[in-house]
Amino acid sequence: MIFNEKFLHDGGAGVHVRNILSCLELQANLWPDKPAFIYLKDGEVEAQRISFAQLQQQSHALGSALAGKLDCGDRVIIALPDGIDFIRVFLGSLYAGLIPVPVKPALNNDARAKLIRIAEDCQPQGIFLAQGMAGIHIPERSLLFLQSEELIASVTPEQATRTAGRSSSGAQLAFLQYTSGSTGYPKGVMVSHDNLLANESMLSRTWEAGSDDVIVSWLPMFHDMGLMGSVLLTVYSGAQCVLMTPAAFVQRPARWLQAVERYGGTIMGGPNFAYKLLCTPRVSESLQGLDLSGLKLAYCGSEPVSVAVTQMFLKAYQTSALRADVFSPCYGLAEATLMVSGGQIGHGYATMAVDVVTSLALPDFNDLNQPTPGIKLAVSCGASVPGQELRIVNPNTRQPCAEYETGEVWVAGPHIALGYWNNPAATAEAFGACLADETRGHYLRTGDLGFLAGGKLYISGRIKELIIVNGNNYYPQDIEETCSTSHTALGSRAAAFGISSHNGEEIVIVQELDKSIADDIDPQLLTDVTRSARSAIYREHSLTVREIIYVKNNSIPKTTSGKICRVSCRRDYESRSLDVFDVAVAQE
Repeated sequence: MIFNEKFLHDGGAGVHVRNILSCLELQANLWPDKPAFIYLKDGEVEAQRISFAQLQQQSHALGSALAGKLDCGDRVIIALPDGIDFIRVFLGSLYAGLIPVPVKPALNNDARAKLIRIAEDCQPQGIFLAQGMAGIHIPERSLLFLQSEELIASVTPEQATRTAGRSSSGAQLAFLQYTSGSTGYPKGVMVSHDNLLANESMLSRTWEAGSDDVIVSWLPMFHDMGLMGSVLLTVYSGAQCVLMTPAAFVQRPARWLQAVERYGGTIMGGPNFAYKLLCTPRVSESLQGLDLSGLKLAYCGSEPVSVAVTQMFLKAYQTSALRADVFSPCYGLAEATLMVSGGQIGHGYATMAVDVVTSLALPDFNDLNQPTPGIKLAVSCGASVPGQELRIVNPNTRQPCAEYETGEVWVAGPHIALGYWNNPAATAEAFGACLADETRGHYLRTGDLGFLAGGKLYISGRIKELIIVNGNNYYPQDIEETCSTSHTALGSRAAAFGISSHNGEEIVIVQELDKSIADDIDPQLLTDVTRSARSAIYREHSLTVREIIYVKNNSIPKTTSGKICRVSCRRDYESRSLDVFDVAVAQE
């Protein structure tokens, strides 16, 4: 069953679709007893399962209870652990006409600080908290602290109709998806009901997802990839979803593939680093003899896809009946609800040579099997999903680029979000761009560099300076400040950026030394400086830096307005044209 216009079809009978709740109600009617979600405690022991009928009933009851406490349009933060309760609360909030705001559970100081920043931005009226978070304080807010089990138990049969007419639909706001960040301020992407349904339609069509599929996922539900690509795709398509927590996967990556075999998984997906973990000899050797023949799709997204990791994964599990064509890199972002491009079932992936300095495609370069200085292999992120308009545009002239020509990725379609919550300046910058010959804009500027070749999208770099490591986003300004203030021998100016390697995205920092430091710097001092910088960055951001390069004061490239020009610095680094202290290269 696939979403088509405003109807889901089953045997010729159309069901009007207002929102994702309509899909839930349809699945509950078609497959009342079918397990919708199965939760594996610690990634192994089946601890809970819930049918489509049970999910619909419990979500509706929860919505009825919430409708008696909060008004339509109120924001409610969901800071719950990944699991079935999170799903019930999200859907129940929609039933009550509320605006759910998924947030990472604040189980450490960094996550707690981010939750508070999000709360300050969206001004919620209610909040669902994980255990151990009861003492959290949101400044200047009088919040209603909520618990799902108590709410469900409080609903009487007479109150069960309380949600009638409360749920919104169409272009109305469905939920807020906050972008990731380290210590920077996240932005709330406003996703409408139409955006949500359009995206799920694109996912289901591209991946041919339906009621016969089994999705096996460990992806966090507060993140768009886990929420849209696993949880809501299950509700939309009538598939079955087997869940485990991210912690369960990271602690023992083998659990992911073992669950695929155990439950007959057909769809799995994660960032590049997840597949890399599966390729470590300790993991891959322990999984020899696994039967992965039923797997039809292993999608990879959220961070740059490594050719080396792709090849290692397919080679490591070829004895497990894993077909090479199941691996499918894809590309998306929260501002597009999720998906922009992806490989079709059975099409596999393609590669193309790219100049590492200019990010230009090299279609005539044929020697792809031998490492060549200055050249990297880019992995295709598949074709543009049906129902959208994808353009590669020169960001300076706003002219469309030719095939193989690198430019900024622009996207338009029904899945493009409404903008950023309470942030008109950022909305104006990212949404509503127009080509040079147009007077009215309708494109989303992604900030990513790419090119089209043979109808496939290749991401070759980023205009925006966000650094993505292991699926997490980091602002370079934050890392730079931490580095520069870690030792008195360091100057106030640094440039942090990400580079692609066989290990995925890694961080390089070019750091100016204090102006008082002479050319004959003491090597021992530099060793102490490096130790301090690495320790501070790991402590503040949980990051390991690939390389710290020290340069003379006032040697980092700057814009005419005095801002750090990270693109130029990265280009100088990759072309080895930085004026560095020979003894000042610190590498692990």
